Amino acid sequence: MSAKSHSGLPMRAALLSVSLIIGSQTAISPALPAMVEQFSDQSRNAVESLTTIQCLPIILMVMASALLAERFGKKRVVAFGVALSAIAGTVPLVCQDYPVILVSRLVFGVGIGCLNGLAVSLVGDFFEGQERATLMGVRSSMETLSTAVLSALVGVLVAFGWRWAFSIYLIGVPILAAFVLLVPDPPAPAREATDASGEKAGHALNAEVVGLAIFSGLICMVANGFVIRVPSIVEGQVMGTAVEASLVVSATTVSGTVAGIAYGSLHRLLGRHVVTLACVLMVAGTFLCYVADSVLALGVAGVLLDFAWPLVISHVMNMVPERCADGATTLSTAFVVAATATTSLFAPTALNVIGAVMGSASLAAPFAAYAVMTACLGVWWVVRLG
Repeated sequence: MSAKSHSGLPMRAALLSVSLIIGSQTAISPALPAMVEQFSDQSRNAVESLTTIQCLPIILMVMASALLAERFGKKRVVAFGVALSAIAGTVPLVCQDYPVILVSRLVFGVGIGCLNGLAVSLVGDFFEGQERATLMGVRSSMETLSTAVLSALVGVLVAFGWRWAFSIYLIGVPILAAFVLLVPDPPAPAREATDASGEKAGHALNAEVVGLAIFSGLICMVANGFVIRVPSIVEGQVMGTAVEASLVVSATTVSGTVAGIAYGSLHRLLGRHVVTLACVLMVAGTFLCYVADSVLALGVAGVLLDFAWPLVISHVMNMVPERCADGATTLSTAFVVAATATTSLFAPTALNVIGAVMGSASLAAPFAAYAVMTACLGVWWVVRLG
């Protein structure tokens, strides 16, 4: 399907801006040290999980979003998701009880789940070919740009109290307005194709899609682990302050924005080996995070990691429409998104479990294991190409 005449720059900007909400999920991480101190009756894992607990309803809602879109239309479901995530995301501004915040994060996840997979599939509905690949990369860069900018903002806001970190979700208000006003319903042929194959799509996941989902999920778990743990590493090892930690997260995620924008060109140049490059960068980044003894070293590690993982996600999302079974694009996209949400959900637990298994009290210890794991994933990808 070629881009329609109504798919101009304002429409594209409004469509891609939805990914800013998706990328805001972990942006509150610079506030975690203050929240751990505030909620002293809760474990570190319980507090850190506030940045990922939303992944549980996301997993469920991503898989249900295809059915909701069939009943109400993709545009309505995405708009509802943006509105719900903006409202639920700002609840901690008015209530600072841990149970209430926990519930609000779960409701926030319902909103994200409504729009996450559909935000990706809508790009496929309006565009195809190299243009689709380029916009998939830009969409990914919007997520990392959101994390970078909002994390920096959180670093400033937390000085006035950690609850102000959650005011960043007010960004959903202008995003909702732009999406409703500028993005049309998907082209009729895309809806008809989905309807005609709806029954088949429900039973059409193939082995390649499952493999891509697992691969993407593990990559996202490593990337989320860095964002979640780096503030505690900076403060715990007396490298710097919460503001400096937020600057590390923000500065490094800028590289993710660059990666998303550059994905189209790298795809033309390297083809599927763009993922091989990404895995090499992730091995270097995770190992450097393990041995880092300064904020600068952590920043370099973050640059490597945050340049790498958007390349993987952009490439996998671009592959799904070509590699899935006929009529299963929406289901397959939802499955890959659900897989990344699942591993993100367990990212804090994985950090603590790996650290315990290694018998190390160092907050950076899990990244040594992640270096080995990403190396194995890179080998799997190369072998798969053969």
